[in-house]
Amino acid sequence: MAWGRVYRLLIMSAMAAGAIALAYTRGGGSVWFLAMVLAGIWGLSAASLLFLMVRVRAVRTLAAETVAPGETLQAELKIRHTSLLPLLWVAVTDRWTRVQDGEEFKVTRLAYPGFSRSFTVRYRLSGLPRGEYRFEGTELVSGDLWGMAVKRRRIPLFGGFAVLPEVRPLAASPAPRDRGGEEPSLRLLFNGGGGVPGSTVRPYTRGDPLRSVHWRSTARTGELMTRAVEPAEESRYMIFLDADAGAYGGEAGALLFETGVEYAAGLLKLASDERLEAGLAVGGRTEVWLPPAVRPDFASSHRLLARVHPDGGPSLTGLLSAKGEELQRGAYTFVVITPALREETVEALARLRASNRPAAVLLLRAGALLSPAERERKRKLAHAGCPVMEAAPAARRRAVMLHADQTGA
Repeated sequence: MAWGRVYRLLIMSAMAAGAIALAYTRGGGSVWFLAMVLAGIWGLSAASLLFLMVRVRAVRTLAAETVAPGETLQAELKIRHTSLLPLLWVAVTDRWTRVQDGEEFKVTRLAYPGFSRSFTVRYRLSGLPRGEYRFEGTELVSGDLWGMAVKRRRIPLFGGFAVLPEVRPLAASPAPRDRGGEEPSLRLLFNGGGGVPGSTVRPYTRGDPLRSVHWRSTARTGELMTRAVEPAEESRYMIFLDADAGAYGGEAGALLFETGVEYAAGLLKLASDERLEAGLAVGGRTEVWLPPAVRPDFASSHRLLARVHPDGGPSLTGLLSAKGEELQRGAYTFVVITPALREETVEALARLRASNRPAAVLLLRAGALLSPAERERKRKLAHAGCPVMEAAPAARRRAVMLHADQTGA
């Protein structure tokens, strides 16, 4: 109970006592009527504190523990109470917190149970940002009709849910290269056939198209030779998401990180659909590590991506070096998602390429031009055979919508 309402109740007590004393000393019907009214208000207020919500129980039910982007979360609170007076009104507040940054949310609804000993409050949530959410409990507030006495009951209803990130498909068009031509799109890494198909040369047979004739081999052997395309090897992929908080500064930092998470989800979803082997590594104080698996479980990785956030944990360079050594025996393609081409990251990728380890970079940009140093690092990666594809975040508006209703009133 707030101190302001305590003072109001004390003032009402003093007024009622003064009116009764005045009635005894001066008499008169109007004075006695005033004394009775004030005493009645004070008595009902005091009774509300004593006899409303003597015992309260509640159960929260969620329609799902994970919410896909754009979907609405349905929640229901079933409340039972024991009160010796009619519960004329009650305000029900459910609170929850986003684990990543501690941002708080709440929904409050007013119900009028009256003589009913149970009632239900339902609410729907939409537009919540990606993240893991933890309920902080439920609070019920009730009291008298005029707000002189208010009683609060807190119910330790915990639990949580997750809002999953969007799955952003890979860009179909390649990005322009600094010195003419085009860089390959990252989509080529997930072409359903694994790596880049190879080719051999075999003798020409009737029915082979003329455009497949390999004229150099024909001239060397003296007979028609044709190219035979071999199926690509089954490829393996490791996705590294840069979670260094220092790389996501400025107004666009949060949006850039969300874009990186969405691209990581898109890569994992495509690997799962195409039955490719892929894994995920995200640095930070709580490192996220999904070892490579054939057709990775996208549901579990999607849930993991819901809780990642940039912090001051291990650097991307350290993560690349550690996992590069760990996965040295496998023919993995390292896909790095980062908003900054740091010198140490470029050197780590160049070392991977020097050991014939495929690598590619998805560079997150917020519209700003690359600095001269970044352009030089990009050229260094291109020279090492590591393509760099730039991606800009899509503009979005955040609108958290709370819809609530109650039954049983």
